[in-house]
Amino acid sequence: MAEGLRAAATIARRDLRSRLRDRSALVTAFAAPLVLAVILSVALGGPDEGFETTIALADEDGGSLGEGLREALAGGELAEIVDVVEVADAGAARRALADGSALAALVVPEGLSESLASEAGGDLLVLRDPDAGLSGDLATAIAQGAANEIERGRLAVELAVAAGALPPGQGEGVAAAARARPAALALVDDDVEGGLSGAASYFGPAMAVFFVFFVVGAGPQSLLRQRREGSLARLAAAPIPRGAIALGTAASVGALAFLSIATLWLVMSLGFGARWGEPLGVLALAAGVTAAAMALTTFVATLARTEEQVSGWTSIIVFTLALLGGSFGALPPALEPLSLATPNGLALRGFVDLAAGGGLEVVVVPVAGNLAFAAAAAALAAPRLHRLVAP
Repeated sequence: MAEGLRAAATIARRDLRSRLRDRSALVTAFAAPLVLAVILSVALGGPDEGFETTIALADEDGGSLGEGLREALAGGELAEIVDVVEVADAGAARRALADGSALAALVVPEGLSESLASEAGGDLLVLRDPDAGLSGDLATAIAQGAANEIERGRLAVELAVAAGALPPGQGEGVAAAARARPAALALVDDDVEGGLSGAASYFGPAMAVFFVFFVVGAGPQSLLRQRREGSLARLAAAPIPRGAIALGTAASVGALAFLSIATLWLVMSLGFGARWGEPLGVLALAAGVTAAAMALTTFVATLARTEEQVSGWTSIIVFTLALLGGSFGALPPALEPLSLATPNGLALRGFVDLAAGGGLEVVVVPVAGNLAFAAAAAALAAPRLHRLVAP
């Protein structure tokens, strides 16, 4: 066992040095993800310059308040300047601001309508992109209008009770509830990183995740190339386990993938003000998606006969996962559950939640999901893995 691990470490060091001298590997791991991340961040993260805006509405409550906000946004002059994007929850609203598909958001928390009908009151959350001031002000004004409507209704009840317009028994109960809620609906403003820095906080991790698949996919392809060239036969003739060959190759591309993510993390943070969040959470997400990518590309390689087949099939699968996972922009709300069925979507959910200020708890599900994906793909690849290391 120890001898096999030493052999795998030697192979990993040799392969990593070789890849760091390979221009195509350097472009795939460092130049391409950085260039695409910058282009997408600049293109989609500019300031709000017009009088048209997009506001996300997350109605977690499903009650009358959410319906009233929906009607207000769709009615009158607002309908001409506001494009409403319905999202599932507050997390999806933050992601919409991060990737530039919305400039402000209104979040109606679950149970708010019921809370307003009792003595508890409640909060209506307004998410604002600081770089799009007019859009945030508009969202706040709409929410304030809803709060004023509720307050006017409460005062009307108090006046009706005072004037004796309600039956004594009913009026006393309504008035007591009204007095206990001097401000039934409170607005909670929350600035969410948006604009260029917000877009960079989204597209930096998005491009890192996207290119990880190409970086680690080079490992199985190199084994097929070595088999074609005959160098694998010479390596297999050495007194080392064949598993050490696969392990060493996997370790080299895994290390390169981590270097790729770390480089993008550093450049986007220092150059564009991107926020990736808790470092341990970032590393955990990077490890999870790298494992998933490695297992998937290895499985694809076990099905192919040539390097060209591996490259073609891998590209098709990776671009499909990237589109479904939101690497090039968030999916419509109806398709968002589909995004979470992909390694890209799981990892991006964790990165966005970290950037929004979440702690390590927000990465538990994404990391676990990617590790489960990796385990499933590895189990499918295991029966045919010998084809990659057989001379």
